[in-house]
Amino acid sequence: MDSSRLDKAIEKIRGDHLSGAQVLSHRCAEVLNDFVQSADFSSIASLLSQLEEVGKRLIAAQPSMAPIYNLVEGALQEVRRTRELREAKAALKKYLSAYLKGDPQKQSKINLELLSLVNDGDLILTYSYSSTVLKGLIYLKKKEKSFSVLTPESRPQREGERLARALSQAGIKVTLMVDAAVCHFLPQVNLIMIGADSITPHGVVNKIGSYPLAILARRWRIPFYVVCFSEKLVLHSLDYRPIISLQDPREIVSEPLPGVEVKNIYFDFTPLELITKVITDRGVFTGEDLLRLSDKEIKGNEKRR
Repeated sequence: MDSSRLDKAIEKIRGDHLSGAQVLSHRCAEVLNDFVQSADFSSIASLLSQLEEVGKRLIAAQPSMAPIYNLVEGALQEVRRTRELREAKAALKKYLSAYLKGDPQKQSKINLELLSLVNDGDLILTYSYSSTVLKGLIYLKKKEKSFSVLTPESRPQREGERLARALSQAGIKVTLMVDAAVCHFLPQVNLIMIGADSITPHGVVNKIGSYPLAILARRWRIPFYVVCFSEKLVLHSLDYRPIISLQDPREIVSEPLPGVEVKNIYFDFTPLELITKVITDRGVFTGEDLLRLSDKEIKGNEKRR
């Protein structure tokens, strides 16, 4: 992969504000795979150095998404445990191939957990667009669970509208509303189910508005569930903190407003203490469980140093 093609691939990932972390991490894996197979390396040190540089650029392209960070860290570990260049490239090829192939059993494990959480007649509030949540809800429908879904628009990108369309096409009863109408409907809601882009000791990174939704859920005593693959978890370090950056203000107002500063923020942090359960392919955890697990992993890393 020449530098021009690499630049274009990374910029395409940077400019994608609609795809979820799972989709974008797979695109990053494709970029890494093409890069490793086409670039020239004189030694393992050369491979490691160039891989670190490309990895940093991919992480910076979508800094709120933990799966990309975990993907790059995993690739670097594969190189560091080898001794010669040919072995390193073969290990990377195997690692990236397995990553791109994915593991359909992960979604199946999550689906089974959801089956025991959702009761007939439930009104489920979800927020933004999560492919894992969507697939889980479709699975529940196929298992003849009787439920309905409520989703806000999720401005400015309106991911909620995209999700509502997909749910409707799957035969699931869904209601779409403006974001500010959440409080009006909350007394009718039985549970809240959202996805995540990252889960760190600092909290859950998801679409802006998730944090106040968790606060409202606590106020109304509504179970608040986060549903995601384990690749979203980064618990072993306090140093990793996804960056919440400002986006194009024209997504909010098409023309500048004299004397007005427009701030367009896509993501927020929801403290783990506000999470009822985090449902992953590795099991179900409370927010407190994850904090304890994080503390254990961080102390373990410090001892190894």
